[in-house]
Order: sequence, then C-alpha cells, then structure tokens
Amino acid sequence: MFDMKTIEKVCKECGKHYQGLEHFRNNICNECEDIKRKKEKDIQNKRFVEETASTIFPKRFKDCSFDNYIIKNDEQQKAFNRVTEYIKNSDIKKSGNNLILSGSIGTGKTHLAIAVIRYTIEHGEKTDYELDYAQYSNPYYSKYCTISEIITDARFAMSYGGDKSSLTQYYNYKWLVIDEIGRQTGSDNEQNILFEVLNKRYNNILPTILITNETGDSLKKYLGTALIDRMIETGSVFVNMTWESYRGNK
Repeated sequence: MFDMKTIEKVCKECGKHYQGLEHFRNNICNECEDIKRKKEKDIQNKRFVEETASTIFPKRFKDCSFDNYIIKNDEQQKAFNRVTEYIKNSDIKKSGNNLILSGSIGTGKTHLAIAVIRYTIEHGEKTDYELDYAQYSNPYYSKYCTISEIITDARFAMSYGGDKSSLTQYYNYKWLVIDEIGRQTGSDNEQNILFEVLNKRYNNILPTILITNETGDSLKKYLGTALIDRMIETGSVFVNMTWESYRGNK
C-alpha cells in the first residue's frame, strides 16, 4: 500500500516549492508537468501532421500550407481570404459544403487545396492511437486524387460486373480533393461517375474540394448542369483564380 503522506518539495524544473507525495520521485510541480505534457503533445501532433501529409499528398506538394502561400496581388489576397474563411467556418462539419478552386494554370490552386487539408490535420481532434500510428490513419482523414483516377477506378469496377467497392473509398474520406477537373472528355458517363461520388459525399455530409482550370460554361461542360445546380443550392464556395501564372514568374 502506498504512503499518501505529502511533504514540501522543490520542483526540478522551475525551483518552486510545492506539496507533493513523499514516495513520488519525479519532483516536478503540477504547472511544469502540464507544460511538459503539452510539449510532448505538440511534438506528437507535428509528427502526425508530417507523416499523414506524406501519405496523402504528392511529394511535390506535401509541405504546402497557408503559411508558405505567397501572395503577390489583391486578387490573390481575396482568394486566400475566401479559402481561409471557408475552412474556419464551423458549419462545414454540419453542411459538408464543397470548395471549387477554378482558374488559370500556375495560380496556386493545388497549394491552397492542400493547405486546407493540412489545416484540418493540424487542428482536428485525434486519438492517442492516431497520434502514435499516423502512417496507418490516412483512410480516416483525407485523399488527394485526380478525376482520371476516379474514372479509372469506376471503369475498372464496371468491368467486373458492376462491383463498385473500389469507389467506396471516395464516398467516405473526411475530405476529398479532386484535381484536374476538365482533363476528362466531359462525356455523360464521366459526369455520372463524378455526380455519384459527390452525391454520396453530399448525403454523408462530407466536404469535397474540386480543382480545375475551367470556368463558367466550360466548367459546366465537365461537371454537368445537375451537379453545378446542386453545388449552388448547397452553398458551395466558388473561388476564381485568374491572375498571371506564378510558375512563369519564378
């Protein structure tokens, strides 16, 4: 049986006198213990973010964040503000509103999309298991893919008698980024595949980020009128990024 006697001790971290259990030999006050735990948690969280980002994102983009997004003009600032307002809106979890980043090549659309996901990884609640085993937790979080990958998976499923199990993953990610919208042919079949994925996610109240070089009527060609109408109806956020390519100025 432990002796519960308390004595005066001196904290080895801050030097403050405090009352502690005699048989405990850690000699650290409650305040310093809390600081120590917070530092350990911060280190775990940082490792979790980096390991998760490495499994989700292409190597070229895995370090993209809001902090390292370079703003060179007022239009970029407006786009940046809209995106950050979108991700910090607490109603997203309840509404599952989508984000559509459209505009010119090389304007930072993919950077901002991945910054959104990184933000959710950094600030989302995590269990101790997820912090310890980040490399196994990706399916619980997010997915970055191109529209071509989804269409390929759908056609593979249809070639095996209509088994859509390969599409199920896209229905259930907490966040899904679909890049290169507009690289497909825009056929009815492709529109139907994309509509099914987004409709399932809509029903599951899960947000999706679409990245495209297309705008206006040309975007409607690839998404379809029904999908555009659904997005407008559900309060999706459209951000146009039409300034000069950043790549050309590097």
